[in-house]
Amino acid sequence: MKIVRVITNIKSPDGQPRTTQIGGKTLLIGPNECGKSTVAEALQLALTGSVSGLFMRPKTVKTGAQLSALCPENEEVVFAEVELSDGSTARWEVSPGKRAKRTGYSGYVAPVSELKEALMGSPLTAYKFFFRNLAEALDKKELRDAFPKSNRMPSEEAFNAALPSAHDGSLTPDQVVEMLDKAGKLKREYRAKSKALTDVTRELQGAQDVPSEDIYETWKSLFRALKYEEFKRMYKEKADLRGLLATEVQALGDKEELIGIEKFGSAKIADKLTEMLATQSLYKVASETRQQKISSDDLSEEFDLLEKSLEAAMKNLVAPYLRGYINRVNDYLPDGDEFTINTSGIFQPALKRSNGLHIALSGSTEARVLGAMAAALTRPGVPSVVILDDRMWDPKTLYRTLAALDDCPAQVVIMSTQRPKGKQRAKWEYVQIGPDLEFQEDPIPVFLEVDEEIAKQETLNPMG
Repeated sequence: MKIVRVITNIKSPDGQPRTTQIGGKTLLIGPNECGKSTVAEALQLALTGSVSGLFMRPKTVKTGAQLSALCPENEEVVFAEVELSDGSTARWEVSPGKRAKRTGYSGYVAPVSELKEALMGSPLTAYKFFFRNLAEALDKKELRDAFPKSNRMPSEEAFNAALPSAHDGSLTPDQVVEMLDKAGKLKREYRAKSKALTDVTRELQGAQDVPSEDIYETWKSLFRALKYEEFKRMYKEKADLRGLLATEVQALGDKEELIGIEKFGSAKIADKLTEMLATQSLYKVASETRQQKISSDDLSEEFDLLEKSLEAAMKNLVAPYLRGYINRVNDYLPDGDEFTINTSGIFQPALKRSNGLHIALSGSTEARVLGAMAAALTRPGVPSVVILDDRMWDPKTLYRTLAALDDCPAQVVIMSTQRPKGKQRAKWEYVQIGPDLEFQEDPIPVFLEVDEEIAKQETLNPMG
């Protein structure tokens, strides 16, 4: 089942939909701003409901609020629809202020923009990308078995804390990456908490414990002082009770104790008690803070260990998939270009040629390699589309790229501002988008009638 046409009014100047025929291998040719990217965007939206590379955003965009900006002026709906060879369709649409809606067939579009972003990021970013796109689901035991063997393994509690909230016993590659990210997030949260608690502990380092017996005795002193002061007031006002009151005062303590009560008074004793209680509270806070810091340090170390274990497991698990992937990439490159990935502490794609290893590539060669890498990501048995929207082609490299992708099992759509050198490839349809191209005074012939043998030689002999 193949896509046969794309219909869309995305960015349409008059709001009317445009139809583009799509073959098994399609080269869209036209100047900049002629609508080639619109076809790519429509394909992605109709098949997946999301699109990459919009609004200078490297990441995938799928929210209606952002995508409604594609709606032509004075139109109520922007849509993208693809028709397939069996008559089925896939359609995406959105109206300004409403949620986007996608219906019909779901397809796979090779994530070229995400691939570019992953290759420009850290080695871990690249590993995550290829693990998500190449690896298969596994159960929790298989994941734990892939952890590096050491004297200390991540605890079951930390492992379970990082598990996705929704899983059916098996874990998809996306969920494993989610666990890795969550372990790192929890590690950073507990480290930040530990740092904050360290600052609090430093402020409370002078807090001292106050024995409970001392606080109890001070409470007793306060009650005696309050009684003494009340009896003293009543003694002055109630002459008939003086005998009884004198007996009650004597029961509060001996003469020296009563002098002490008289000297300090309940107000001073209450102030002292308040200070003691505050000091005891600060000491308790300091103690609890120290315990929380110890706990945060332990949890930070636990999630750090889990993060490192998950990262190592991911790299171990994806390694055999990467080897197969490298072989598939080479299937889509001309002879003389051998793709490889250096994973010795880094993640560095490169080309092996007769004159050595090439990391810095020309724009057109880089585009060719990116096309092969995207084609190698397509999934066996799943109708897939590889879309290369690149303006770095030169005619000769473009021709060689088309030849190398002749046997790609996925549909391929390539965009270019110029035609490839040589006669049209038999497996490719060339579709003119927008006005005819204008060439320099001495252009490279665009429909050069070379025989097939010369074309094959161009394909087989690598450029310097």
